[in-house]
Amino acid sequence: MTKTSTPQWKSIKFYMLMPALTILALVSTKTAWQAPVESDVQVADTNHIEQYDCRYTTDGIPYYFKVEEFPDFNGKGQDGFRHYIADNIRYPDEAKEKGIYGRVFVQFMVMRDGSVSHKQIVRGIHPLLDKEALRVVESSPDWEAGKIGGIPVNVVFTFPVNFALDNK
Repeated sequence: MTKTSTPQWKSIKFYMLMPALTILALVSTKTAWQAPVESDVQVADTNHIEQYDCRYTTDGIPYYFKVEEFPDFNGKGQDGFRHYIADNIRYPDEAKEKGIYGRVFVQFMVMRDGSVSHKQIVRGIHPLLDKEALRVVESSPDWEAGKIGGIPVNVVFTFPVNFALDNK
């Protein structure tokens, strides 16, 4: 019966630690504490859609980089879009005179309705060429939307626009 008494500060420390441990245990169970997320896609098989990485723009629009069916341009896919760019690009005269050439990377989103949105230059060369690359992408007709589980979703593309000078 040689029991020593616990100092009072150890008891206080123990009782202060209990609420923190209780909260930690509740949060780690991931039950009703998580707020429901409003999904962009309504698919019966939620495990199917969860394998795709959904991200959100700063204005809250959901989008994907990888999908089951990629957006299709006029029934010809990305090659069709490449031909559309080549047929509609107008090399700025000032850029030709200055000998400016190269590849501009434009990122854009094909929306669920097929429209092109959220266009931006990811890697540019010169403001003249960057502006023309954006112009031709903005003038693109609607696409057929990308899909996951047969449901249209927003898909992001990064597409190179080549500017080459003829040396004839």
